[in-house]
Amino acid sequence: MGYHWISELMKKILLILSIFFTVIVESYGTHNRAGEITYTGISVLEYEVKIVIYTKYVASSSSNVIRNDMPISWGDGTSENIQRTDSVMVEAEVRKTTYVGRHTYKGPGTYVMSVIDPNRNEGVINMTYSKEVPFYIETMLKIHAFLGANVSCELLNPPLEHAAQGEIFIHNPGAFDPDGDSLSYKLIPCKGSQGLDIATYTYPSAHPTGGNNKISVNPYTGDLTWDSPQEIGEYNVAMLIEEWRDGILVGTITRDMQIFVEESDNDPPIIDPVDDQCVVAGTKVQYEVSASDENVSSFLRINLSAYGGPFEVSDTAIFPTANAGPDVYSFFSWQTTCDHIRKEPYTVTFKAEDNGRPNLVDLETVNITVLGPAPQNLSSEALGSQVHVNWESGSCSDVEGYHVYRKVDSANYVPDSCESGIPFSTGYELVKTIYSASTGLYIDDDPGLIHGKLYCYVVTGFYADGVESVVSTETCAELKRDVPIITNVTVDVTDKSDGEVTVAWSMPTELDQFSGPFEYLLYRSSGSSFELVSTLDSLTDTIFVDTELNTENLIFTYRIDFYNDATNDRFKIGSTQLGSSIYVSAIPADNEITLNWSVSAPWDNNEFVIFRENPATLLFDSIGTSNTFSFVDIGLPNETEQCYKIKSVGEYSISNIIDPIINYSEIVCATPADTEAPCAPSLKVELSDCENLESELSWNNPNESCADDVVGYNFYFAENDTMELEFLESRSAATDTIFSYSHSLSIAGCYYVTAVDSFGNESVKSNLVCVDNCPIYDFPNVFTPDNSGKNDLFVPFPYRSVESVDTKIYNRWGSLVFETTDPDIKWDGKHMENGEDCTEGTYFYVCTVKTIRDVGLVDEIYKGYVQLLRSTNVNF
Repeated sequence: MGYHWISELMKKILLILSIFFTVIVESYGTHNRAGEITYTGISVLEYEVKIVIYTKYVASSSSNVIRNDMPISWGDGTSENIQRTDSVMVEAEVRKTTYVGRHTYKGPGTYVMSVIDPNRNEGVINMTYSKEVPFYIETMLKIHAFLGANVSCELLNPPLEHAAQGEIFIHNPGAFDPDGDSLSYKLIPCKGSQGLDIATYTYPSAHPTGGNNKISVNPYTGDLTWDSPQEIGEYNVAMLIEEWRDGILVGTITRDMQIFVEESDNDPPIIDPVDDQCVVAGTKVQYEVSASDENVSSFLRINLSAYGGPFEVSDTAIFPTANAGPDVYSFFSWQTTCDHIRKEPYTVTFKAEDNGRPNLVDLETVNITVLGPAPQNLSSEALGSQVHVNWESGSCSDVEGYHVYRKVDSANYVPDSCESGIPFSTGYELVKTIYSASTGLYIDDDPGLIHGKLYCYVVTGFYADGVESVVSTETCAELKRDVPIITNVTVDVTDKSDGEVTVAWSMPTELDQFSGPFEYLLYRSSGSSFELVSTLDSLTDTIFVDTELNTENLIFTYRIDFYNDATNDRFKIGSTQLGSSIYVSAIPADNEITLNWSVSAPWDNNEFVIFRENPATLLFDSIGTSNTFSFVDIGLPNETEQCYKIKSVGEYSISNIIDPIINYSEIVCATPADTEAPCAPSLKVELSDCENLESELSWNNPNESCADDVVGYNFYFAENDTMELEFLESRSAATDTIFSYSHSLSIAGCYYVTAVDSFGNESVKSNLVCVDNCPIYDFPNVFTPDNSGKNDLFVPFPYRSVESVDTKIYNRWGSLVFETTDPDIKWDGKHMENGEDCTEGTYFYVCTVKTIRDVGLVDEIYKGYVQLLRSTNVNF
């Protein structure tokens, strides 16, 4: 009785404690709706963090709690409670509370700050028992010296929105990154305990599922579109906002937001489309933004407002909020400055919100790109073998330096209205980066600059984040023509010893600073060193024929040195670039010849013309052109010699010089022949008859698929796949594609076949196929060695594909009475040692049989019993 009283008392105590702790948990339940974590770098390691939480707050409820602090995990193994700095009601039953704190990290790394707070508000449609699900948000911070004191993006649009049942809903977080980093957006599941996806979470589009219920996020603009809410209630979604710098992920924010879907016959307002803008710093951006609502009512009002990056960085960004209906408009204006130049565009979101029930919204997001001004007054001048490029900086003094680009010939490039830098497609190449804002001079002293070419330049400025300005106008210059310009190295005669090459050049035209007389020194090389060939002392003597050369086998390269030969003042003024003869090689094949050639020249060869000798006229006829250094002449008869030469057609990019520039190669000859093997046949087994020891194989005729002159086949064989296959026989007809094989002991073996063409070229091996035996070796279970002529011997029956055996026969006491290696065994019932008849009874045999298989000899072990009988009454 006493124990029962104590038990009842304990139950009452536990009930009271349960009620007490339930009240405590309920009183501390914060009923979280939405929130995010953002940060600002104070230094590389110290950060100020702001937590913004939106909670359900009902004035008449006794469970309302406004927390004085909020626990945060810093992601480095430490955590603390940071203090509340603000708490305000933002709409009915919604309170916004802000917590701010600072933390210093010990070193570089990737840290995930997180807040987990029990619990969410009750009644969220797209998760089960939401009031029992913890609320979790996180933000990732990457600390590295090259990033500096990073600042996360700011989310300018609150994470609470109202939607109408059956109407398209749109929301944009209004993300602005003060560092100018690139942002991307993803829709992810809401998270709960331990930062994991909530197990019962579903996307709003699952309530219910169907073609008219889809939700998505634009990864570039951040527009969250729900087309269209079907079920009334409260929903939560999470958006992952990623921050990128030069292709590296430097931070993320996981924002949890709430959407209230309400029944309504209201239609949302519509903002008229606004185009993206692109301006040069210093330009004033201004345009009208208007919205309208098809709901006609004397009470209808539309509130037209804006938020975005320009309002965060500049006091000159203005958009007066307008309130009217059913039509409303306002003017956006922004006086841009050099401080606003950056790689990423600024985003402005215009928001039109009506006063219906619920308030419905339309958003229009506009990107504004601010470009750096182009360097001004670009000019170029050739001085000796250099080109001096000059410019003035644009109107922005905070440019950090300049990129100088060069190409041969003018690109005639005109940038579009929103393009910085110079596209690769123009042919311009970066030749110099100048890390100085004050420098407006580049001296191009590249030794590879060539007389006779027009060099064009453009310049861009670059800024702190690497973005380039608008490109400058183009300027072009050619080197001063105070040296000869080589134009021709052409083979006139092809011979191993009496070949001839004509060398020509354009004489200098700008010699005012030299007194003369002048002379040319012509040098030649057919290898690694140059030798003097001739000296010419007339300025107009610009052609030389070089003789007694092996033009059949050698490439000749020439250089002309130019001298001022005044008395007591002889000096070298300069030299031409190197120019070589065209050298062509011919590679014969089946009914074709491939020509390959090489040439080194300072001029540009735009086209090569291929000539082939006509055997009837002995003249060379043009047979084709090429813009590369090869040509394939097809459809030729085999065993007939063909001879070729190549003509190059080129030019310099300057005026007042020979154009076009024509040069010829040596003559090269070759004889096409079929040296290519035909394709291999495909082999397969058609028949494998173990009983009759016959096999049959077949293959395709390559002339019906991948060849045209196969005339026969070679067949190769090996007894098993461990042996090297050897030639077995050949076939002399392309249509003979069946091979039959028979043997008295075995059909096991491996085969491949090759195709042979009319020139004796043999193909590679076909696929390997193997044919296997079906070995049989059966034993009788009784024999009668009584000399009756019937069943007198113990022999196997039948057997096939057996190479040898090792048979041992034992009596019932385990004594060996007989052994043999003869596959026929032939035991006559006598003891092998004394020749006496063995007694009647049961004998045990063990036989190791070496069977002939396609993998070689394979041991198979047979064990069994045989009855030895001598009674004359036994009948078989």
